[in-house]
Order: sequence, then structure tokens, then C-alpha cells
Amino acid sequence: MIPRSKVKENMEVWIARNSSDDKEHWIKGIIENIISPPPEIEYGENGTVVRLVDGQIGIVVSIIDFEEITENEILHLLSGGETTYVEFKETFGVANDTYEQIGCLRDETVKEIAAILNGNGGTLFIGVNDAGKITGLEPDYKYVTPQRSTQTIQDKFKQEIHSYVKDRLLDITLEEKYKITIKNVQNHDVAVIQIDSSQKPVFVEQKIKFTECFTEREKKGTRQLFYIRTDSGTQQLDSRKIYDYWDARIPN
Repeated sequence: MIPRSKVKENMEVWIARNSSDDKEHWIKGIIENIISPPPEIEYGENGTVVRLVDGQIGIVVSIIDFEEITENEILHLLSGGETTYVEFKETFGVANDTYEQIGCLRDETVKEIAAILNGNGGTLFIGVNDAGKITGLEPDYKYVTPQRSTQTIQDKFKQEIHSYVKDRLLDITLEEKYKITIKNVQNHDVAVIQIDSSQKPVFVEQKIKFTECFTEREKKGTRQLFYIRTDSGTQQLDSRKIYDYWDARIPN
């Protein structure tokens, strides 16, 4: 258990409903406040009970340990342009020209996170155009509605990104490999996703439709896609090349 002295509001953590819960039942989120333990929580002698911004309550079992990125560090990364370690996205799920919400655009963020996980780590910015200019999250915020008066639009937006990425990566152990923060830079909010390198291949689940053989009936299914970062951007590898890439990957 994590002692009270090390736990702070707005910290990103893993919580559990009970001190004996397996890791697969842990919940990731941002601390809204530290609370007195309700009777249904088995928190142990040194446990710290918190409420997350999405309202869930539990004991802090792990702290997401990414160093807080500063405004100067952000501007330095933006000035260097996109690389194998840095990627820019102008929005999360909104078309740049019409400002309409388009759900499939969110898959682009998941693809980039997976590609960086499959490499040596890096940073993904949302609210920054291809030229490295900060455009802000205002287009995405138009479609974000906080669930409670105590929840900010920034916290709700982070929650939406996290939920979508988690659903597409389908591996709870990967959640400790990235951290989402909202930073105000040059009077605009920017989503900063700091991503560690994964020790195992990461796949993105994509929904597909296909025609069943002999019946001509349309069916729905999924397929697993593997992405990497290269000097020219993000590239999908077919299954024959994945093992060669993983064997040759530069270790951290």
C-alpha cells in the first residue's frame, strides 16, 4: 500500500477496491481528493483511500511514475518537429476543416500510441498541427461534457482519451506505460501523452466487416494490427515482419 505522505490530489494512480485485489482488477485514474475510508473498503493499516475524478473510490496501490513535463520542455519538443519519438495531432476526434466530430479519427491517436510503445518511447501531443504550431483543444472541448460540477472539462477529456485507448489496446498492463496530462501552453490547452517503451509487442484492435464464404452474409469481426514509428511516420507491419522487427529493436 502507498502511505498517505506520498499521495497528492491530481496525481495519476492505480487504485483497488480492496487491498487483496489482483492487478487485473485495479483502476487507473486521477485523484480528485483523499477521503476517509467507507466501511466497504478493506484498506489495511497503511492504505490511503481516494476518490478519482470519475467518482470511483479505492485504495492507492501504485503511483504512475512519469516526471511532470514543463512548458519549456514542451516547446523544445515542438520546435524539433515530428520524429520517431514525437508525434503531433491537431485534434482527438474532430475534423480540422469542418469541426465535425468523427469517431474513427480517434483511432489515429491509438495507432500512434501503439507505435511509440512498440519503439523506444516518446511523446504524443494533441492540439498541435503538423508544423508544430499549438492550435489547442477547443475543437474537441465542444463535444466534452463534464459529468459532475466538480469535474473539469480537462479531466473529462483525459478520461475520454484514456477509455478509448484502453478499449483498443485490450491490455490492462499497458496502462502503466503511458500518462495523459493537459498543459496550458501559450494560452491554449494541449494534451501531452508521455509513452514508455513496451517490453512486449502491442497490437491495436480494429473492427471490420466481411462477407461470409458461401452465404454472402455480412458479418462483423476484429483484427489485430501492429504499428511502428519510422523516420517517415507511422507504418503498419504485416505478421511476417513483426518478429524480425522485434528481434532487431534497440533495447532501452
